[in-house]
Order: sequence, then structure tokens, then C-alpha cells
Amino acid sequence: MVGLLCGSALAQDYNVAVEVIDKDEVIASPTLIVKEGEEAAVSVSNTFDLSMTVRKQDAFYAVTTRLKTNQSDISPSLLIKPNEPASVMIGSTGLRLTITDQD
Repeated sequence: MVGLLCGSALAQDYNVAVEVIDKDEVIASPTLIVKEGEEAAVSVSNTFDLSMTVRKQDAFYAVTTRLKTNQSDISPSLLIKPNEPASVMIGSTGLRLTITDQD
């Protein structure tokens, strides 16, 4: 018997531990479950809006993000090693991300 799987059935889920940083202070630390290639988002009213997409790229994760706070609107892209934190700061606003495969 031969079966076909559509792309979404093959998509990997990732756990993304996030620290949202504003003026050198961690203002939130959500953990998101992100399906490969699909946008995930989290929002805290009057504090921040964060969206991201994760794609596996060889031995790394290619991550595109957008973070809006009361003070900033940044859209960094990162190439992250599995299970290792990666940080980006633009002005006084930043992110620290750690990504692992979800079992």
C-alpha cells in the first residue's frame, strides 16, 4: 500500500523559549510551540506583540521575527543552533531564543 503525506503532516513542531528584553530588563519569557514554516504569535496588551517563523536549515534553525513594544518595532532574522540560546539587541529592545525539537 502506498500513501501520500501532505506537507503540513510532515512539518516539525519546535519549542521556542523566548525572553523579551526592553531596556536591559526581561519583560516576558513565554514558551511557544511553533510549527515549521508557520507563523506563531504571542501578545501582551500594552506591552509587546511578537511573531515568528522557524524553518530547519541544515544543522540550524532559520528564524524570522517581529517584535513590537511601546518603544520599538524590530524584525531581526537569526540562524540558531539547536538547544543553544541566541540573542539579538537593536537599540534597547531585544530577544533571546532557545529552540528545541518537540518530541
